[in-house]
Amino acid sequence: MGLHRAIFVVCAVVMLIAGAYAIQPGYPTNWYSGDTHMHSSHSDGTRSISTLAAYLRDTKKADWMFSTDHTPMVNKYLKCTKTWHGVCYSWAQAWEWNDIVQECEGTSFGPNFICIAGAEESNAMTEVGSIARGNSAQNHFLGINVGCIDCGINRVAECCSGLECSAGCISAYHIRETKNAGGVGIIAHPSGSWQYWDLTGRGINLPDDITGIEVWNGGAGLGVDEGAVAKWVEYLNQKASGTTMPAKFPVITGGSDIHWEDASQIGTPRTYCRMASLSKANVLDAIKMGRCEVSNGNLITFSINNAEMGDKANIYSGSNTVLVKAYSDGAVQLSDAAIYLNGVQAGTVSFANCTMNGSTRSCVQAVSLNVPKADPVQYVFIRMDNSQGHVLTNPVWLNVTDRIVLPPRPPVVVDRSASKPVAGKAPLSLDAFIGDPSIVALAVGLAMLLTMAVMALRFMSRKE
Repeated sequence: MGLHRAIFVVCAVVMLIAGAYAIQPGYPTNWYSGDTHMHSSHSDGTRSISTLAAYLRDTKKADWMFSTDHTPMVNKYLKCTKTWHGVCYSWAQAWEWNDIVQECEGTSFGPNFICIAGAEESNAMTEVGSIARGNSAQNHFLGINVGCIDCGINRVAECCSGLECSAGCISAYHIRETKNAGGVGIIAHPSGSWQYWDLTGRGINLPDDITGIEVWNGGAGLGVDEGAVAKWVEYLNQKASGTTMPAKFPVITGGSDIHWEDASQIGTPRTYCRMASLSKANVLDAIKMGRCEVSNGNLITFSINNAEMGDKANIYSGSNTVLVKAYSDGAVQLSDAAIYLNGVQAGTVSFANCTMNGSTRSCVQAVSLNVPKADPVQYVFIRMDNSQGHVLTNPVWLNVTDRIVLPPRPPVVVDRSASKPVAGKAPLSLDAFIGDPSIVALAVGLAMLLTMAVMALRFMSRKE
């Protein structure tokens, strides 16, 4: 018995420790990472799509990618052979959209990697060599799974007259055509250009007409784009200002924007997405629904009342538990993460005791978050920043109901005149019955009947 007791005590201690601070190997199997912004030799990149895919899959252990080569206006401009007063009117080769689709989606990269064809659409130059005028001439937009928007001439007929084109019209065209095609539309590296994305006069409503915003572009080398994050929070606050949960909200993504840089920049940053299994449809759906986060290595997941990123949680106001789980392979350090409620930091998750060296491990922390009664629709996201990298998640939406606190019940006593309980008088006690003639008489009568019954039973038993 002594050995059994010792084993029991050890197991109990282990279970208690694990409950407070859990460490387990492996990233979760329902999270898949990818690069949302990549250029190949089909435009101004130096690597083939196949080379990019193989590096992501084998070296960065990623699961999917978006090919986003520049559309004809940039592709042909970069390969221009003849100009007239700075305007290109002859190109070495035509737009290679069909080749891109074939190499990206028609090539098998194995069962555990997916390439989805898209394009980075700009409005600095049109496919007929016209110069786009206007402040928004440098707007860039990622259109994914929408076909070749710029392969036809509709945009030129709509936005251009001779050698003069409207850059704002071209931007509106890209957004509208991507939305109509049911694709993923992402505003790329927008820092410093938000004023040029005001296209309301052209029938574009942001953020409803886009899928989301690229908040971290690896090509810039500057980390998270704070201006893009601020605009994203502004949009989220707009969605949270109503009394019902938003059916759609702008999401965040991040990609390397790789061109000719060192191969180590491929897949940095990356976008992690939660999905049941790896497929083209699931990747696109996860992006649209906001079940993703942007990171350069670490993965942080969190839940409130079992709702995760992109989900909606029904909660009560006041104290709520946020369950946060961090994963790391040791390449990028973990640090404290901030919990943001409605765009304002409202708490901190400490991972100071997590040692993430060697094999992949994870830590779980439960944090209390006070959710005010102010608004019925609120949201929470998490952000981690340190000298080695960043993590920024999409939100969990909160459907907040005020807690109903019942007032204390008043004491109940007997009103002798009415023979029924009445609130607000002395507490109910045995003293209330003493001195009441009717109660006393009833008690005496019952006692006498009980005594007579006992005596009769005794008499009958003796007689037998």
